[in-house]
Amino acid sequence: MQREASGGVSLSERQQRDFMSALALLAVLMQAATSLHLHAQPDQWPRALQADLGLGFALTLLVLTRVRALALGTLQKLVVGAVALWLVLNLASVIRTARPITSGVLIHMVLLALFAYTWLPARGAALLVGPAYVLLVLAATFSRAPDVPGLLLTGLVLPLTWYLTVHGRVVSGERARGVRLAALAATDPLTGCLNRRAGHSELLALAEQWAARPERLSVALCDLDHFKRINDTRGHEQGDEALAQVAQTLRAHLRAGDVVVRWGARSFCWCWPT
Repeated sequence: MQREASGGVSLSERQQRDFMSALALLAVLMQAATSLHLHAQPDQWPRALQADLGLGFALTLLVLTRVRALALGTLQKLVVGAVALWLVLNLASVIRTARPITSGVLIHMVLLALFAYTWLPARGAALLVGPAYVLLVLAATFSRAPDVPGLLLTGLVLPLTWYLTVHGRVVSGERARGVRLAALAATDPLTGCLNRRAGHSELLALAEQWAARPERLSVALCDLDHFKRINDTRGHEQGDEALAQVAQTLRAHLRAGDVVVRWGARSFCWCWPT
């Protein structure tokens, strides 16, 4: 197949959904294990009920990630909302029972920031994460073991999370833009084939690749007969349509390693290993 401009790789919608499903499945397994562990301890039934609720959230998210009719952007917002609600319920439990601020609560706060800054606009994410951290600090004042060092470290991690996710989004966007520009620079806009400059580089690369066995490399130069007559009698739009149809036919028969180039105004160069 004709090689495309190299660059960064972005995840397709299907890959993103599969990734979210895998995360939700891991959350289900984690919450199920936590729930079983807490139910085995009679004095931990309030936390066990909290774990059961978390398991319900995780199962709901797992189901939602498999609903194809749900738009990806909507699904991402639902995930962020569910994680935020889950955190609020955990903090309400801390305030009600005065239980310790565990590492799980702090990690939950960081996960909320990571999801929010990745999937929401920066301003909206900040308006969600900031109050959530304030609520975390408030809940710590009710806890019998507030873990002040952990709270301070979490407070340091949150702006770092903001910077890394927002900066990464900018870098990813610039990389994708560079890939698109490189593809445009290498492609003939009418036919979708490589233009002559980019095609020349591809042909040289193929020649170097097959230098030890040049007899295995074939090259055909195709020229459209009577093309000027089409332009003169039917107009240049029909001539362009003829070029596009020929290019489409050539590209439909490409195999891995083949290269087709618009070589001239009415000619194409097709190179393939045999």
